[in-house]
Amino acid sequence: MGKRSDFARVERDWYPTPMEAMLPLLPHLPQRFDWFEPCAGDGAIVRHMKVFRPEARLIGATDIHPMDDTIDKCDLLTETPPDLYKADMAITNLPWDRKILHELIVKVTTHTPLWTLLDSNWANTAQAVPYLEFCSKIVQVGRLKWIPGTKDVGKDDAAFYLFDANHCGATRFYGRMSRQDKALAKQRFVVD
Repeated sequence: MGKRSDFARVERDWYPTPMEAMLPLLPHLPQRFDWFEPCAGDGAIVRHMKVFRPEARLIGATDIHPMDDTIDKCDLLTETPPDLYKADMAITNLPWDRKILHELIVKVTTHTPLWTLLDSNWANTAQAVPYLEFCSKIVQVGRLKWIPGTKDVGKDDAAFYLFDANHCGATRFYGRMSRQDKALAKQRFVVD
């Protein structure tokens, strides 16, 4: 939830990642790969990936407060999930709380490249500078409807960031998908 929101806050700022957030990420993912979800919550990204990339193999999902029986309990700030280093990448929606966000970025990218959803403006802040050195891609998502059943979208734009400890060079920026491309992606991957 964004910094300018006047909505009542959900405990621990837990908002399941909407399916629409995943659509712009799809062109940047291979068809087959092993992946890890370190902040899985209720497993929303895991469910979305089963639809969008069924060939991708989930090798683990953890959360400090798992909301699904398939997710293991793990506090990333104090523990390292044993299979994290075996993954080709991690895909998650890290907590946007800056008090822990940066530490989590470093922790995960020490073991594997990390795709995480963040507010788009984060890249324009001074606090982001040390982390942008190993950010290889920023993929714009736009504003998302974080609370199902409401008509309102969040007040901040979102983007997927790819952090890789082995990255050197410039960060590539990818603008938002067109409505037509999103509709095609949904039609291709989402079965009603």
